[in-house]
Amino acid sequence: MTTPFQGISITLRLLSTVAGIAACLWIASVSSCAEDERARLEGNDDARAVEVHRIERPPAVDPALADEKLFEGQRLFRERKTTEARAAFQASAEADPGRAEAFYLLGHCYVVHSVGMSYSRAIESFHRALQLDPDYLPCHWGIGYAAYGLSDYETARLHFEKVTSGEDPRLRTEQRGEALHFLGVMDLNEGRAQQAVRHFLEAKKIYPDFADTRYQLGLAEEALQKEEEAVRAYEEALVIHPSHAACHHRLASLYRRLGQPEKAARAEHIHELLNKLTDNISTRFLKDLDTRLELQRELIRIQPENHVVRIEHAKLLLEARQALEAARVLDSLISDMPEVADAYVLRAVIALRMGDRTKAKDLIERLLRSRPEYPREKLPEAVLELLKS
Repeated sequence: MTTPFQGISITLRLLSTVAGIAACLWIASVSSCAEDERARLEGNDDARAVEVHRIERPPAVDPALADEKLFEGQRLFRERKTTEARAAFQASAEADPGRAEAFYLLGHCYVVHSVGMSYSRAIESFHRALQLDPDYLPCHWGIGYAAYGLSDYETARLHFEKVTSGEDPRLRTEQRGEALHFLGVMDLNEGRAQQAVRHFLEAKKIYPDFADTRYQLGLAEEALQKEEEAVRAYEEALVIHPSHAACHHRLASLYRRLGQPEKAARAEHIHELLNKLTDNISTRFLKDLDTRLELQRELIRIQPENHVVRIEHAKLLLEARQALEAARVLDSLISDMPEVADAYVLRAVIALRMGDRTKAKDLIERLLRSRPEYPREKLPEAVLELLKS
């Protein structure tokens, strides 16, 4: 990683200040990008391609500072400190207004659910990155995602189609899968259920860990009156995300229609418990710690395969200062479902809090042996330090 220049002369500082003002003007000028795109589309109903006009790359102000802030932003984003990451990427873009990656990452920060998120600002940032690098395919994913959030489905469709038809090593697999997923959702909402099914089937091959694709596939199969296929899709979704309340709701109805009353009653009960745990608007008393623990215990009793709620139960026990009970819950989960990586990580954190570094290190080493592809950047800083020792 490079560092900011030291001992810079007064003359260079003055030039940097002037260039910095120019950079701010470059950044401010993107405010009309989203409106320009919408106007272009509205003026041409037959437009089926995304036109991007390359701009001349503006001069860098401080390349070293741009590097530093870019790496800092990436670290902060991995730590889920989105607001701080956004500020770092903004500083990187100001230090080098010709760096497409800084604008892309800034846009990515704006579409993440956090304080200060803004779909319109995301579109501005993604559009500027495309002007600097028209082949930057992940920017089309970003514009499609943000446009979908703004209910601008025509723009979303154009950009998602660009994602699914193009190639760029910078495009992550899950971004292509999400593009196919949202194309399917729009097809389904527009009454094209069969086309939606095709998109969902392709999406789940590319991005198999996205439970919502299987849920939407179930809805499409129901629209085509294929109830058994719908049940299969919902059940597959619950393997990935056992707390998907909408899947339990749909399954309760389908099981009843298919003459499976016991399964229907179980699905209805799970759906009711999940709603009580998550609906803080109509049932505010559920913020009470003991009530939430009681509901979680009942949910674990009737749905022991729900690793999500078992981990949430352990976290809630930690909040209640019941670390030993939380450790017991996680040990049981690891024994029952050794493939659940998050259980090892949280159990290691508890071991560290209890001063048992040997136990913590053993847990993480077991995880990495069984899941060598597990991204180390997801590990808490204290655990990473432990592995270095």
